[in-house]
Amino acid sequence: MYIELIYFLFAILVCMMGSFAILHLHVRLSPGLHAASGALRRTVSVVVIGTTIWTVQMIPLLSFDAIQPQVFSSIKIALSFLAAMIYAAAASSLHPIAKRAGIPEIEGAIIGFGSWTVHLIGQMSAVHEGHESWNLLTQIQALLLCVMFSALAFACMSRQKSTLGALAGLVFFTVANVGLYLFSMQNGGTSDGPAIFWGHMSSLFLLACVTAAILLLGLTVSSVLVAQVKTQAGMISRLKFAALHDTLTGLPNRDHLTNFIDPKLRSAADAGKRAAVVCLSLSKFKRINEFHGIAAGDRILRAFASNLSDALKRDEYLCRFSGDEFVAIKTDLDSAEDAKVFANRLRAAALTPVKQADYRISLEPSIGLAVMPDDSWHLETLVFQAGLASSQAERLGNSQTRPYGDGLEEAYRRRACLAADLKTAISDGQFRLVFQPLVRIRDRSVYGYEALIRWQHPVKGLLNPIDVIPIAENTGLIVDLGAWALREACREAATWRPDLSVSVNTSPVQLSRSDFPGLVEAVLADTGLDPERLEIEVTETSTIETPDKVTVAINKLRTMGLKVVLDDFGTGYSSLNTLQNFTFDKIKIDRVFTQSIETDARSRAIIRSAVLLGHSFKIPVLAEGVENERQLRFLKEAGCFAVQGYLFSKPINALQIPEAAFPKRPDPEHFKHLRAHP
Repeated sequence: MYIELIYFLFAILVCMMGSFAILHLHVRLSPGLHAASGALRRTVSVVVIGTTIWTVQMIPLLSFDAIQPQVFSSIKIALSFLAAMIYAAAASSLHPIAKRAGIPEIEGAIIGFGSWTVHLIGQMSAVHEGHESWNLLTQIQALLLCVMFSALAFACMSRQKSTLGALAGLVFFTVANVGLYLFSMQNGGTSDGPAIFWGHMSSLFLLACVTAAILLLGLTVSSVLVAQVKTQAGMISRLKFAALHDTLTGLPNRDHLTNFIDPKLRSAADAGKRAAVVCLSLSKFKRINEFHGIAAGDRILRAFASNLSDALKRDEYLCRFSGDEFVAIKTDLDSAEDAKVFANRLRAAALTPVKQADYRISLEPSIGLAVMPDDSWHLETLVFQAGLASSQAERLGNSQTRPYGDGLEEAYRRRACLAADLKTAISDGQFRLVFQPLVRIRDRSVYGYEALIRWQHPVKGLLNPIDVIPIAENTGLIVDLGAWALREACREAATWRPDLSVSVNTSPVQLSRSDFPGLVEAVLADTGLDPERLEIEVTETSTIETPDKVTVAINKLRTMGLKVVLDDFGTGYSSLNTLQNFTFDKIKIDRVFTQSIETDARSRAIIRSAVLLGHSFKIPVLAEGVENERQLRFLKEAGCFAVQGYLFSKPINALQIPEAAFPKRPDPEHFKHLRAHP
């Protein structure tokens, strides 16, 4: 009895070892695993399953031999091993469809039937002379027990992805196989004659085979454990990498900057060295996404990050903070000039065009620089300061590199306050419209007015539109503000002589909205203004950023009878392309060229070229910013159709518009609407 107990416990141990290996090599093997890797693991799982059920069913034979010496049929022993492998392979062949209902249970049932078959062949391997008795009912009970518990085992291990499910599966599989052991011990066949063999093996040889199988099983289990440890370590490493790196570009992220680079900055400070923190962002990247699509935007960001990474040298680091914002850091600098050299090198890399489809896109990076310890000793503060400088560089344009200065933080707070105040400024009636005459050069007659918006802040007074409009665009309030300006300008122009037009500026944000032409149509209907008297000014930036949407909007507006004016001509990157792809009724030359007519030969050449282009396209050309007679004379000689500027009038409010502009002077009460709510 003592010997039988030892073999029984040994069978349980072997079975649980095999169950553990089966769980990780077969049951939890992903059906979608790569073909080569999946085939290898399925082959190993077949060997493990077959070895487990064969070994567990051979242990009873050894226990019989320990009680009474036995010899066994080598053919039947070999046949039992072959049967174990065949059933294991049959079960494994179903694994690719294991997610279907009932398949894990069928796998378990096949393995259970295989265990019973191996058990039966093993019992028959000891051949005796005389009559050998077998209890059929007992064998059927053994078969049902083994099939049922094996099916339960695989169901638990496959469907319960938890420790409890795995443990239940191990227990059920052990019961299924060790249960056959108990049937062997209590209900085995009996014989009344001595054993005779044809081709036989001794119990020692069988013991050697079982031992080899157990060693193989143990080696497999050990390999599984080692693989689990490596997999867990690899998973931890990947999770750590993912937590500290950006998934799109592979660059370190903000957390990596704090955990890894901050100590390097402190070391540089302790050594008396400087460090440079450079913030790089892509101006108007959101509109690039809108035009080219998010997938293309991601490719552009990856290419941009790659260009920056290629420009890095020793002790230089690059991180992606968020969106289109990147931070580069260089330690061990000797002077502030070295920091500027570093920033300029990154600027050159950032200006490298990136490929998109069949063309290349020139990016507009805005770059800010902060230096340790000149600006701050703390990394977080340096990054904030570099970000402020980058925002300032974006407002200045031309992809400049802007160092941090004392006034930037105050300007940032001021803009934040204005953004907060802007939310209620429209409804509180703080905005005003002013009008600047549009003058024909040939007879100096006024043919219309441009409506310009002004913010009369209750505390800060009259604010410069240059400061207000970018804030309105960034906050999205430009849509409401633009709608208000359009409505009030049309309402005022409706009181003028029928031959006077009104020109209204539009933001790229407004123009890219699909409902903008509908808004214009509604305003014209409400105010009664003739569409032919309304001019909508469109910047080159609008045509570059969202060309498809702008094309649709321009065509709809012109179909309604409006005139569309190309504003700020010459300041964009593709003026010729804009004229080729869009239809305009007028070109307006930017004031930067007009005001430098007397000092810059290039400005004069640009104006002549713009007028020549306009004549070639049969588009009249207007120049803004005219301040003296010399400028006017040059523009007249160049062939400009009209001008506007301080030479004729500064922007005036509605009450200051000359009476000649009105068929009948309206009552002063009329002008109250210019301060009304939108």
